[in-house]
Amino acid sequence: AAFLAGHDIVVNCVLQDTDAPLMFVSNAELAAFAPGSLLVDVSCDLGMGFECAQPTSFERPMLTVGDGVAYYGVDHSPAYLWNSATWGISEALIGAFCVRYFIDGPLRFDSFRDVGVFTIFAVIFSPFVTSFLDAGFVVLNEWRQDNFWQVWRMRFPANALVTLTLVPAIVLWIRNGVAWLRHASLQRYVEAYLLISSLLIVSFLVFSRQNAGPDTVPALVYIPLPFLLWAAMRFGPGGVSTALLVVALLSTWGATQGRGPFATSSSDQNVLSLQLFLIAISLPLTFLAALVEERRESEQNFRGLVETTGPTSRQTSRLPDRTMV
Repeated sequence: AAFLAGHDIVVNCVLQDTDAPLMFVSNAELAAFAPGSLLVDVSCDLGMGFECAQPTSFERPMLTVGDGVAYYGVDHSPAYLWNSATWGISEALIGAFCVRYFIDGPLRFDSFRDVGVFTIFAVIFSPFVTSFLDAGFVVLNEWRQDNFWQVWRMRFPANALVTLTLVPAIVLWIRNGVAWLRHASLQRYVEAYLLISSLLIVSFLVFSRQNAGPDTVPALVYIPLPFLLWAAMRFGPGGVSTALLVVALLSTWGATQGRGPFATSSSDQNVLSLQLFLIAISLPLTFLAALVEERRESEQNFRGLVETTGPTSRQTSRLPDRTMV
């Protein structure tokens, strides 16, 4: 116990012999641990390893034992990790397969059709299906006390929101980020700097500076909207996906700190309200940016066609026999 007390984190993964169990730390020996130390009991066997061992839950994963020592004893934690990873990978594969099947070429988020296919299959269909399987697995293993529909309601909007906010930003920056930065003019850099700075300041004030309580003004959540529209109209899919990711991160951080308009109810209700808000602003802005980019490309193609055929048309109009070539 003295050796273990010299470490900040102690993890017990020992498979015990029930006929001759080992005790690593007794309740009396907890006093040797510094306050703030963490005991992670993966084995979670009563009367073995840690004398203070007792199963905890995801609703209350840690207990305080001894003099400020944290004890974590959620049973089946490793299995839950692999379960979550399995459904997360399955969701990504299902969404990617459907998107690749219905879209020829790379996904660029610059057309209404591309964004529509991505929304239907990657944002809605794939999380919808995998959330059923995930919730069923959690309920069958009794990892949470909630019923099936409560677990599914938590999983589905969370998975949809992650796909909607992270995937476009990651895909577009990996594919086009270097080209954007290399070919952008100084005026473009200045405009992007003003946009990001303004959005960061406004989002921080709205989602992190307001104290939760009756004085919170819910209407303030719409203040970032003009800056998001600015990003969609001027910087296209790449700009709006980056701006939405900034808003999502700051609003989530504020809610976890108990600040902002999404920290006034129960934790479950706060999370659901935040998720629905971010989805509600992300979907129309992503479609708007795609339509703007699609129109911009059409105008450029038309202008190029006019410039190509213009001189030929003027030359043929001067032919004496008026023959069209």
